[in-house]
Amino acid sequence: MKKLLAAALASAVILTAGVSVAAGTGQARRLSPYDSTNQECVRVSEKLVVWRERDYTQLPYWVEYWCALVRDTNTLIKLPDLPEPYEWTSFSFETSVFFYNNWNRQGYLYDVLTGETRRLPIPKSRQTSTTTWSHFEDLQNGYLFHILTNWPKDRRVYRVYDLAGGGETILHVEDSIRTDLGSTLPSCTKLSESVRYMAWIDRGDPSGDLTYVKDLVTGEVRAVDGDATWMVVTDYLVARLTSDGQVIVTDLSTWEDTCLSTKGYPWYPNVAAWGPRVAWSDEGYGERLQLLIHDARTGSTTRLAPSPNTQQIVDIYEDAVAWVDTIEGFPRFRSWAMIIEDAPPTAPLTVAPTPAAPTIPVLTLRLAVGSNLMTCEENGEVTSVTLQAAPRYGPGGRVYVPIRPVVEAFGGRITWDEVERKVTIEAGSTLELWIGRPTAVLDGVEVAIDPASAAVNPFIGPEGYTLLPLRFIAESLLATVDWVTEDQSIVITY
Repeated sequence: MKKLLAAALASAVILTAGVSVAAGTGQARRLSPYDSTNQECVRVSEKLVVWRERDYTQLPYWVEYWCALVRDTNTLIKLPDLPEPYEWTSFSFETSVFFYNNWNRQGYLYDVLTGETRRLPIPKSRQTSTTTWSHFEDLQNGYLFHILTNWPKDRRVYRVYDLAGGGETILHVEDSIRTDLGSTLPSCTKLSESVRYMAWIDRGDPSGDLTYVKDLVTGEVRAVDGDATWMVVTDYLVARLTSDGQVIVTDLSTWEDTCLSTKGYPWYPNVAAWGPRVAWSDEGYGERLQLLIHDARTGSTTRLAPSPNTQQIVDIYEDAVAWVDTIEGFPRFRSWAMIIEDAPPTAPLTVAPTPAAPTIPVLTLRLAVGSNLMTCEENGEVTSVTLQAAPRYGPGGRVYVPIRPVVEAFGGRITWDEVERKVTIEAGSTLELWIGRPTAVLDGVEVAIDPASAAVNPFIGPEGYTLLPLRFIAESLLATVDWVTEDQSIVITY
């Protein structure tokens, strides 16, 4: 590893000398008027800047809240408190902020201007240390990056959800996961802004902590050296921050390395990139960290000098750089979210009233014994789906249905193995069932379909479609099932 690193640095160009100093093309400004102690997790996108504020003045207790700034109108909105187990993130899309259920990883978008909440088509997932782990890794440019790990199945699936166009795409699948490490999740997995490239740091690689880049068009995977602690990828480049403070950029058209600095602040996430531009916190300017920006198209590196304070935790967008500006010193450690924009708003800052808490949308499916019609209701909109076969009573006296429309309404996938006569459902959890077998495998663990009756098992109906026990399937996928005796209908909430 040391030899590889030395060879890479020997061929790299060092660009820290001769850095120009500028105040930026716009004016640096503090994002929040609140007198909180600590502002962090700042992220900038086309329409919003989102960050978290914490007040530590009353330790051991503190107050935490999230804020969003609407960039074009310069309007600040303090986001409403969420009930447990829901949590805000700094991810945003258009004028919506992403939040999720920490128990089952259901994801939502909350529009800060209208108050509308949209449920994303991401299946719920059990969160345990031995079965599955669902993780939202990134959201940028309208693409939500999601990773689902199933340890019993020794499988990890990387997906991207197109929030503008709809639909999802499987980017990468690992069918062999090393489990001899303290953590089996690859570190710092990122997407480029158009989803052309995916990159990640492999902490368990025998050669060291290598960064891998996958071209999602050609499928090619290449390793780039650098012993990275943090990494970002764009359609142009991969930028890496090493444990000894090197900021190294790999040009994805030539795969050549350039060392931008040897004094980068070696703690994540102090390197950010967008397109050909890389921003980072640099320790080469006295006692305070300063922000530097490198443009790979022109080869120029500029140092921003917006304040005399320590500048770290960087994020960058096409026309803006955001960071956390810190005044260190006991007992008044303070930090503020800051931004520099190419075209700052001309309107004065307006603080809008805190909106009402989001109304969590629920998907409701209604089916009835003997009817081929299934209705789906969400956010007041009702749609109908024609089932391949009507729900009916089957072995063991349970209700059976052709399950594909139900699973797809949850955002899941279903496949049929003709050789094994097996149905596999992937919807957060992985559920496998076999024709005529009274047991199933849920996330690698064999379970009885109905502990009270071994007669309950999947079968093929006279129409030629596979019929599965509805309650078992729905509850295995973390849905709630209610039976209405009067009209023999089933209501599923998800």
